Amino acid sequence: MLMLWAIIIVFSLIYIAILVYLLYALYAMISGAPFVPTNHTKVERMLKLVELKQDEKFIDLGSGDGRLVFAAAKKCKHATGVEISPLLHIISKLKKTKSKSKNTTLIRDTLWNVDLSEYDVISIYFIPHWMNKLKKKIKREMKPGSRIVSHAFTFPDWQPVAKDDTIYIYKV
Repeated sequence: MLMLWAIIIVFSLIYIAILVYLLYALYAMISGAPFVPTNHTKVERMLKLVELKQDEKFIDLGSGDGRLVFAAAKKCKHATGVEISPLLHIISKLKKTKSKSKNTTLIRDTLWNVDLSEYDVISIYFIPHWMNKLKKKIKREMKPGSRIVSHAFTFPDWQPVAKDDTIYIYKV
């Protein structure tokens, strides 16, 4: 009988974990994109292709665990990460504390509340049905010559200035 209860508890916990994950995935699809970690090789390729410079400011919209923010911070003046998920924001804050990075800022908010005008380069991993709205925000707020590095997703009716596999570079 005790074994039966243990099995029921284990399966209940698994069921709850799956349910929580599915609810998060649904929320992520509605609000932007689910967290899909970008491997370190792709992160370096993204930063190389966008030609991030030492005197520039970088922002990652949907920064997840912060891996792109911390990699960019090594190559630019300041790097900012914006993440809506409380868990991922905490993880990136812990990584910041561990790395002692001085030129990074981590914001827990939706990207729609962030002013993009002070940034030279933005990074996005964003699902298609929000790309047009994001394109309007970028064109409205960013200065001419600013660059966007998009991983996996393209802007409708906006031609990239460079492309490498699933990395797209756009210029305002």
